[in-house]
Amino acid sequence: MAKWKRRDRLLLLCAFVLLIPLCIRAAGIQPDPAPRPAATATAAVTPPEPSTAETAAFAQPTATEAPAFAETPATAEPSAPAEPQSDWSYQNSRVGVTITRHKQDGFVYFVADIQLAEPGQFSYAFSNEKFGGQPEALSDIAERHYPVIAVNGDFYGAHNNGIIIRGGELFRKKNSTRALLVVDKNGDLSLLTDRSEKQGLVADRLIDEGALHTFEFGPALVDGGQPLKLESTI
Repeated sequence: MAKWKRRDRLLLLCAFVLLIPLCIRAAGIQPDPAPRPAATATAAVTPPEPSTAETAAFAQPTATEAPAFAETPATAEPSAPAEPQSDWSYQNSRVGVTITRHKQDGFVYFVADIQLAEPGQFSYAFSNEKFGGQPEALSDIAERHYPVIAVNGDFYGAHNNGIIIRGGELFRKKNSTRALLVVDKNGDLSLLTDRSEKQGLVADRLIDEGALHTFEFGPALVDGGQPLKLESTI
């Protein structure tokens, strides 16, 4: 299990052109005239409408402030590679989010650099507020939790395999051939690609170690800062 030693720092890479802009719109929702409930100290993640999902991961602000993104003016893309400018950003004493737009080899993708004061701010929410709930638009999930940024989770409901941990609670422990992303109690991320061990034992060990979240996904693209070779069928 390789680890990226960046405590309290999360890097989310989204390869879909429309994902982040729509997430920003969801994260920047203005409050209604009526008083809105206080946001909890969590960290959320949302998908673009009309996409649906069964789980979301969040990065949230302090309990008394509504998140708002500042969009910088668009600039012409340079002919040579250059350090990208921030396209959207949010900053307070506990949460920092910077989102940049990149274009390479004909692909456009967005990178969200998220810095949190404590691991507990990286939170989650289930669709319809329960494990196994019917899929719904991630923007709807985000509206209920007021995150700074929200992205879709791992669509655990599309299969019955793997280890599903959310908020330190174990919801499923079954064998799987997918890659597993683990968020530990310190907020560090690690990647588990060898799933040959009985996953029930792995799940129990992760709970004993205080893991906050796990996400079943794949294929893994980067491990330890190095790109991974993908199968030719992908």
